[in-house]
Amino acid sequence: MAKRLSVVVVLLALIGGTAAAQDAKAVLQAATKAMGTESLKCITYSGTGGYVGIVGQNYSPADDWAKIELASLSRSINFDARTMREEQVRRQGNYPARGGGGIPIQGEQRQINLVSSNYAWNLAGTTVNPQPAAAEARQLEIWLDAHGFLKGAMAAKDLVGFERYEGGGERRNILAYTMGKFRIQGSINRQNEVVRIQTFVPTPFLGDTVEEKTYGGYKQFGGVKFPTNFHHHTNWDHELRPQGYFGVPDGGHNSFGITITNVQPNVCGEAVTVPAAVQNATIPPVRVESQKLADGVFYLTGGSHHSVAVEFSDFVTVVEAPQNEARSLAVIAEVKRLIPDKRIKYVVNTHHHFDHSGGLRTYVHEGAFPVAHRELVPYYYYAVMDLAPRTLGAGPVVPVSAG
Repeated sequence: MAKRLSVVVVLLALIGGTAAAQDAKAVLQAATKAMGTESLKCITYSGTGGYVGIVGQNYSPADDWAKIELASLSRSINFDARTMREEQVRRQGNYPARGGGGIPIQGEQRQINLVSSNYAWNLAGTTVNPQPAAAEARQLEIWLDAHGFLKGAMAAKDLVGFERYEGGGERRNILAYTMGKFRIQGSINRQNEVVRIQTFVPTPFLGDTVEEKTYGGYKQFGGVKFPTNFHHHTNWDHELRPQGYFGVPDGGHNSFGITITNVQPNVCGEAVTVPAAVQNATIPPVRVESQKLADGVFYLTGGSHHSVAVEFSDFVTVVEAPQNEARSLAVIAEVKRLIPDKRIKYVVNTHHHFDHSGGLRTYVHEGAFPVAHRELVPYYYYAVMDLAPRTLGAGPVVPVSAG
């Protein structure tokens, strides 16, 4: 009897799984038809009047990410070739530079970023600057596009669907699938429009961090429906909960916004060819160079961010734990070589910006006590030193600006 019941349960599960898969495909077909995705091979679009949030660079943990003005944005995405060319023009605009936690921009900055499959690079005029560490993030950006999400769903082998209430009580269809190491889910409204896409990306400071794209203001462009309002979050949206969770400030979330004014379906732009310098580029290994400043005081350089080790009678203090775990492990190894038989008892943190604090957890796991401004202690305790999962790697997938 037990065996017969088990067989029935398995059959019901299989039938339920098949029905769910069929429902997901039906939702996907309705969305691709309504949005014109099936006939879309590539797309070029542009917009003005936006902002970029500098992730990891807020004035205090309670504040939102520092912002700069996005004067213009243009993108060409080829979904079949898995390529994207993006050009941004950034300027300070009306956003505060110092008080906002960011770095002031003088004049305008033009950025041209490209990705082709697993290769990424920047262009400065005709100069090619390989960016191998950015390839994963830029490739992911293609599938977080409204039409890119549907393209990824069409090719996914593990597509699932369900329903839930979102957006003030609207019941929406949810599609979810895996793209590489990322689990991506998108929300589709009753007009069969993709209005929200979510995934998690790695940041050394916060661990697996939510990345959310919201899209609205859909209009018709040459038989293709495309959103004209982009609003993106990196980290959870705490606008309705300004003190974050457990009363701990965690305000950084708004990371991007723009109004799209021009959309050209099946206009692919110039073909993206990977330069030889980019094909041969690799992520450089972590390098630590030490310089003795005085007896028992060492300056640890070799990267973009540095640390200082100070020897005391029976312990060592390290000032600053920048970037990520890999950097911290290399610095710790060098400190142990320079000052053997003394443990690192304290790690001093100057401020909370991601590029200066991304390696703090590594020192804590080594048994060091972090020393920071008292107003940062609750934030570090609950947001950083907690058990937040770090399943996606050391990162950073999200670009982090120095400051």
